[in-house]
Amino acid sequence: MKCCYKKKLNVVNNYHNKTKEKEVAKMIVNYSDQPVLTGEKSIFLAGPTPRRKVIKSWKDIVISWVKRNIFRKKDIVSWRKEACKYLEEAGFDGIVYVPEFSHGEASFDHINQIHWEWEALDKASIILFWIPRNIKGKMPGFTTNVEFGLYAKDSKVVYGRPENADRMIYLNELFKRFHENDQIFNNLKETCEHAVNILR
Repeated sequence: MKCCYKKKLNVVNNYHNKTKEKEVAKMIVNYSDQPVLTGEKSIFLAGPTPRRKVIKSWKDIVISWVKRNIFRKKDIVSWRKEACKYLEEAGFDGIVYVPEFSHGEASFDHINQIHWEWEALDKASIILFWIPRNIKGKMPGFTTNVEFGLYAKDSKVVYGRPENADRMIYLNELFKRFHENDQIFNNLKETCEHAVNILR
């Protein structure tokens, strides 16, 4: 009886241990209104962020509603949501640094944002640049240009952009200068999958 009991106990313990491992192995999304986390594997999603107007009064709310419901103007959705989905599907179980607020931009402190990004960029195992630049739209990517220049030499950079992204020749050539054997991706899913494969 004792032998059977021990076997059952071992089975139960093994099950709980495996369950705990699965729980630990989940991807964590770390937003810029949260403290910067540290982990063994991490990916920073670098690139342009859709420019949204900060809501200051009830008038802004009304104008926003009229644009969406009367004129059918849609806000540009951040590409990072889709990137997180692709990273998770690829089996990434580390930290994803997302330089956006978890709840939108009700309030925004540019200085805090800058320092959060610097800290997360330095801690990241991979800096994934995806640059769907739209000069006339709401994603010009001016800050992205500076960040790309700062980290272009770094071996932890993965770079992608859509074929129709605006004014990318300089960035393309700069990447090629320091990464002769690395691919420039034109598909977000493939860019994410490549970043995950590097960290396996």
